[in-house]
Amino acid sequence: MGSVPERWVTPSSTSVLGHVLAKRARHPDEFDCAVRVVAGAVPGEATRWRYRRSAVDPLMLDWDIITVTHGSVVLRLRFTGENRPRSGSVRVHHRIWPATDVPTGASVEIAADAGEAVRFRLDP
Repeated sequence: MGSVPERWVTPSSTSVLGHVLAKRARHPDEFDCAVRVVAGAVPGEATRWRYRRSAVDPLMLDWDIITVTHGSVVLRLRFTGENRPRSGSVRVHHRIWPATDVPTGASVEIAADAGEAVRFRLDP
């Protein structure tokens, strides 16, 4: 039987499939993170854990406020306590950090892999 042509395995970067795959590719600074609102309200977030591709803005607007892009929602967080082990529906190897969303004043929890503490500028 014949072999599969190479362009079927690796589409051209100018093809439609190439563009779709390029958009879905992860940026090196992205990671999976979950957010849930504990008290108050944050537009685009809910009281249930919601995992999305996330990133932390490397530029700090204030010494203790971290900007996290969680999917299409931008959160400006001030972490308020020590992390704790996962519970409930949080993924294995993830830790939970309590925080306050500065613009809304809502209490939220962030769940991410324990190694992501460095991104949040927190001790692991």
